[in-house]
Amino acid sequence: MTIQSNVNDGITHSGNGSTTNFSFPFKVNSSSQVEVIIRDANGDETVLSTNYTVNNPTVEGSGTVDYPDSGDALPSGSKITIQPKMDYLQSTDLRNQGRFAPETHEDAFDTLMMHIKELKGEVNRTIQFKKSSELTGAEFGEDPVDNRVIAWDGTTGKTKNLAAADIEATLVSAFWEAVLDETDLDNSVTALGGASAVRTAIGTAIGSDVQAWDADLDAFAGLTGAADKIPYYTGAGTMSVSNLPSNRNLIINGQGVVSQRGTSFDSSTTPANSDDTYLLDRMLLLSDGNDIVDVSQETTEIPNGAYSSIKFDVETANKQFAYCQILEAKDAAKIIGGTASLSFKAKKGGSNVTLEILRAAIISWDSTADTVTSDVIATWAGAGTNPTLATNWTYENTPSDLTLTTSFQTFKIENVSIDTASANNVAVLIWCDDTDATVGDLAYIGDIQLEEGEVATPYENKGFEQELEKCLRFFQKSFNYATVPAQSAGRTGALEFFQSRTSGSSHCQQNYYAKPMRVSPTVTLYNPSAANAQIRNLDTGSDCSSSGVETNNEKGFKLTYSLPGSSDITNLLSVQWAASAEL
Repeated sequence: MTIQSNVNDGITHSGNGSTTNFSFPFKVNSSSQVEVIIRDANGDETVLSTNYTVNNPTVEGSGTVDYPDSGDALPSGSKITIQPKMDYLQSTDLRNQGRFAPETHEDAFDTLMMHIKELKGEVNRTIQFKKSSELTGAEFGEDPVDNRVIAWDGTTGKTKNLAAADIEATLVSAFWEAVLDETDLDNSVTALGGASAVRTAIGTAIGSDVQAWDADLDAFAGLTGAADKIPYYTGAGTMSVSNLPSNRNLIINGQGVVSQRGTSFDSSTTPANSDDTYLLDRMLLLSDGNDIVDVSQETTEIPNGAYSSIKFDVETANKQFAYCQILEAKDAAKIIGGTASLSFKAKKGGSNVTLEILRAAIISWDSTADTVTSDVIATWAGAGTNPTLATNWTYENTPSDLTLTTSFQTFKIENVSIDTASANNVAVLIWCDDTDATVGDLAYIGDIQLEEGEVATPYENKGFEQELEKCLRFFQKSFNYATVPAQSAGRTGALEFFQSRTSGSSHCQQNYYAKPMRVSPTVTLYNPSAANAQIRNLDTGSDCSSSGVETNNEKGFKLTYSLPGSSDITNLLSVQWAASAEL
């Protein structure tokens, strides 16, 4: 048969992620004489040996390649090249006086033509001179050398290797020669005729090609920076600096300054230093067992500018413990779906000081809002391994070792994405990573701050009154601020009222909280003069028969009780109470 195509140079197809059959126009004698090359989006080539099938290679214009035999189709950005790869052999044997077989002769001629066309394809991919060029005998005069430029030698007609400096005079313009001859940019600009000449030369005239320097920019450039300040415009062309915005800190009582339940907690106090217990306001103690660490409000070892810090005093060796604060859903919403940064100050102390590593995390709750598991740690995992969190709690950052010294230092965990799906609450967890802490080891933590944004800013000290106001949403009491809620702790601050009714009958009394609480709280009653939870009749010195709290909501509660005795009298009654709406 005849061969009609004028070149056996192969063909290239682009992938599209779906096509798996690719045509080729040339003819070869067998499938083994077809070469398939894959070129990926980066330009890297792979010559295939398997995973493709060649169809109809001996019929010119009918050949195809199926690729791949298995796997994904050739993606967009990749290419497949199909080209002949003939065996340069002459296998036709013609004998003297043998039978003349025209088909055998034509097959031999076809094979020769296939070789010629394949070579023509190779020649087409070589560098060539113009047909009118009179240059002959051109060749590479030297082997290639790294970091050298190939240049023609006009005398010999061959190439040679030159260093960049050898051709600077002929290849570098006067403009760039002036630049390169100088040692710095200022001298280069001067050598080119100055800044104005350079702008003119490159077409950047001020006012037409580029913006003129603005007065506001001039004011900004002249602004003197100050630590922990932000710049702002005071008017057109004038600027100043101001303090950082307020109400950044989502943590309440981050210095442990508010202490309505008391200032020191151990195994003998109420509340005691037990696992999953609120102690200082908004501070939840978590520990690997009870009586692991005493907690107290510390007013001596404190960060600069703070009234207090939170002191942890190890009572049981080789155990772990943690500070935790859970944010109400209304406050957590500010950072959920965005970024947040956590910072705090901490140091170690004590006689043994084997407690030296803390870790910290921002965690999120993805179940019902404000219906959280307060004991966020399901399993303490030991030193170097983060605790396993309770169901529905998730780490938002990867905690790492924070090494304490005997001086306060600031630790920052910044640019944390709060991206757990369906998150409703967020909490801060700071824990002792060591499991070799000895009795008497101390740790101090203060200035705890969680804020929106990619960076941790200096601690925002809101002041005692503002911190107390926020704490009252979660815990209130009738006792004076400095009095720890307890039975038989006196009348100061108590709810007191007169009752004039027939003796023995049931009565009630309404009480309102100082401010609305988060939800209807748990109310505990305290007798001012006895070790029970009854209302005290101050006139008779006896206790009422009380059924306690009858109704309760976030604004207040109603007491029900019965007066003792058998006569119609007017009595002065007294009772203390505490209400908790903690998460």
